[in-house]
This record gives sequence, C-alpha cells and structure tokens, in this order.
Amino acid sequence: MQIFFFKSVPGPYMLEFTCHTKISAATEQITGPKYIYNLTPFEKLPEFINDTKKFHNILGIITEINEPEWIPFSNQPNHSLRRDIRLTDGCGQEIKMAIWGSKATQFNLPEDPNMEDRPAIVLFTGCLVKYYQENFYVSGYSACHWYINPDIPEAASLLNRTHGQSYKIKRSGIPIAEQSQPEPPPVPDFLTLQEMEAIDPYEFPATGCRCTVTIVRLVETQNWWYPACNLCKKSCLPEGSSYRCPKCNILDMYAYKYKLPFFASDGTEESEMIAFAAVAQSIVGKLVETVIRSIRNRDNIPPDIAAIVSSKFTFSVAMAESSFSKPKKSYQINSILHNYGKQRALPFHGPNQAQLSNEHNQLSAQPSASTSPSYIPPGSSQNPLHETPTKILPLDQILLQTPPKNIEIPKNSKGDDSIIDPTPSIKAKSAKKRLHISERDEEKNGEEPYSETTPDQEIAQQTNLNRQRYYTIYNYISSCLYILQLLLFLGLNLMYAFAIQG
Repeated sequence: MQIFFFKSVPGPYMLEFTCHTKISAATEQITGPKYIYNLTPFEKLPEFINDTKKFHNILGIITEINEPEWIPFSNQPNHSLRRDIRLTDGCGQEIKMAIWGSKATQFNLPEDPNMEDRPAIVLFTGCLVKYYQENFYVSGYSACHWYINPDIPEAASLLNRTHGQSYKIKRSGIPIAEQSQPEPPPVPDFLTLQEMEAIDPYEFPATGCRCTVTIVRLVETQNWWYPACNLCKKSCLPEGSSYRCPKCNILDMYAYKYKLPFFASDGTEESEMIAFAAVAQSIVGKLVETVIRSIRNRDNIPPDIAAIVSSKFTFSVAMAESSFSKPKKSYQINSILHNYGKQRALPFHGPNQAQLSNEHNQLSAQPSASTSPSYIPPGSSQNPLHETPTKILPLDQILLQTPPKNIEIPKNSKGDDSIIDPTPSIKAKSAKKRLHISERDEEKNGEEPYSETTPDQEIAQQTNLNRQRYYTIYNYISSCLYILQLLLFLGLNLMYAFAIQG
C-alpha cells in the first residue's frame, strides 16, 4: 500500500523513529535554529483545502478564543473536544483555527499584565486546511504545535504593520472544567437483514443499527469510484481533461473517492449496501488511486475490488436515501466495527421478487455483456474511466459469481432445435434468477439461447481441451525430432562419402 508522509518543510529527507531508535542527550550546545517553519499566506490557504500531502504553518494575531466544546460525530462512538481561535494577518483577512483533542485544552495564553494591550502573535505549525459548511478553516490535530510571540522576522514585521493598534482578545464559551462530558450515543441495535427489511423506512432507527454480513457479490452495473469535489464532496462532471463540480462551479479541484456498492448476506436476507471514501478504503485495503493505476483491462473489475467478495464484517449502517423510492431497501455503511476476514463458504439467501425486478430493470438499461465498448481515453469528456468497473470478470476470478461464458451444446437426436440441458430444469431456473441474465444477453446472432453449464462441467471441458493441446504439442515436437534425426543421418552419410573420395 502506498504511504503518504506529512512534511512541514520542503526537503528530500525525513527522520523516522522506530522502536529500535536510541536517543542520547547532547552534551554540547545546540547551534541549530529554534524555529523551523515555512509560512503559508492566508490568501493561499484555500488552494490546499482537503490536501493532506503536506502540513502548513501559519502566523497571525489572535482576535478571539473560544473555550473547548464537545463535538459529536456520526461515525465515531464518542464526542471530541474542539477549540476555535480567530486569527488575522494584519491586512484585513481573518481565518478560523480549530484545535482538536487534547491540544484544545493545552492551548493557553500566558498571563502577562504588560501584554494585555499588545497584539498576541502566534505561530501554528503542522496544520491542515479543511472545508465545512461552505467555509474553510485551518485544523490542528496531534501534529499541531504553537509558539506565542516567537522571535522570528515575520512576527516582527507583522507587529510593525499593526502601527501600535490594540487587539483586545474576545473570549467566549463555558470553561471546560464547568462542562459535563456528554453521554456517549446509544449503541445501535443488533439486527439481522431480515429484521431490517421489515422496518418501515420512515421508522428506521435514527442511530442506525448493527449487522454482521458477508459480501457475496458486487453490483456490476454501478461504478466503484467517483471524482469528488474537494469542497462539497459531491460528484464532479467531466469537462475536457479534468472535472468540474456543478455545485461549487470549481474546475480541477477534485480527488478520487470510493463509491463501493455490493450485495451482502447473513443467511436470512440478501441486501444491497454501499460504502464511501475512508470506509470503503478500509474494506478494500488500498488507496483508490493505487487501484486505478493498477488497472490493465478496463473491461474487467480490478482484482483488488473483486477480492472483497467472501469477506465478513460487522457494520454500523443507516438507511440509504434510495430506500425511500425502491421496494428493496439498501443501506449505507457508517463504520466498520469488526473485520472477520475471508470466509470459506458464502451464506446464501435467494433474492426476493422486488430485488429481481429492480436488478432486471438495471440490466435492461445497460448494453449487452457480449458487447465491449470502445476504449475511452482518460482525457475524454465522455465519462472517463467510468466504464472500468461495469464489466464481467473472466472465469479465473469466479469469486464474483458472474456467469461463465456460454459454450455451444450439441442438439438432441430428435433433429429439432431444442437444446440438451445437462442440469435439472428447476436448478437452471433458480440459477437464471440469481444471476439475472436477460434474454438479450442469452441470444446471439438470432440463434436459440444456449443453456448454461455448471462450473464443474466447465472445468472438465477445459481439462479435456488442455489435454488435446498437450497431445498436439507432443506430436509436433516428436515430428520435429524425427526430422532432425533424419537430417543428422543424411549429414553423416555425406561426410563419410566425402572422406572416402578424399
């Protein structure tokens, strides 16, 4: 898996500490710099929204400090502490700085009566730029640190720009010592998929629910990734060689994100689920950019995506928006509670009639699986790369449970056009329902539809074909050796004849 390292300053090297690192106290005086920083101006911060490739350092005058407060998150069981600070660059621009976790309680200004009327200049290091509710802000986590009134040239220049102006710091909020820690949200109920299916969408628990399921197959009619806007996280539309967000109207500010739909089962029911971004990345185990770069054939689902089939998880899920308009419910995964790994056997529960009708309509709207679309270059405006995950995997990746290619079956001895079906009619009908094969996919060149073969028959036929190939190769090599022996015999006779004449 590719790893991205955070860097505060530009440089070709980094220092990494491991469990085997030994540290000795320095005996001589350190002559290195007291502060190491690379400032990012306030006006350039919006260019790095949701960019995690490097940390940013900012310098500003404090105008407002809020007390820490508890913030809930839908994908976390506990609340988190956050402290908001307002900074100005002395030129009229202001930004909000949010400090999280233990850092929120550690930030304090030194009490100095002589500094009450003087501007409090602070240098923040190790920050990231975020976007929330149509406003950007600078965020500081465990890597964030600060220096009050640092002795650096930029701080002296900022102080000179104030021209002796007084900056009274505004304080608001309730001190953390007087706040009571909020109770953790109630644990969602543990339900089976059958019990979840029986709940009315408008009565589904607001906290969601938990379920333990195994991924049984992928949704081949939908893409597994999308270009997400860095600001609103919504899907972008292709424009030229890049993407534009229709909501924010911003070009070339996007990042590839997972949008991973699949079917999961717990033995009581089979339901469609979808995971986005970090949750989907935890399921796949690789960055979306890594999977995209590994694609060799755009007509096949990447092996890294196909490998999630037969994986078992305990999810915390919520009702998806599409459940209010479809007879078959689908669920959005909020978080992964436990990962059980790959399973030897898949739980099976036949899809109900609503699911069959829904998927049949989706497949009817798609082109036939036997028709391969033309290659679309990445810079094309015709939905580039979006044809990647919609095709059927080859037989060697049968874990996706996609149907094997139909092969021609001899007609029966009656002389009519009926086909000999090697499997009972009930099993064939059940398999057809489970695989959702449309009549258009079964017909080819106006001929009668072929009957499907079982995987065991497919393997036996492949074995016989390989055996015939081996016999052909063996006969070819034997013929070549015989010809070589004959040529060698003729050559020796000619050499013997020349020797006698000489």
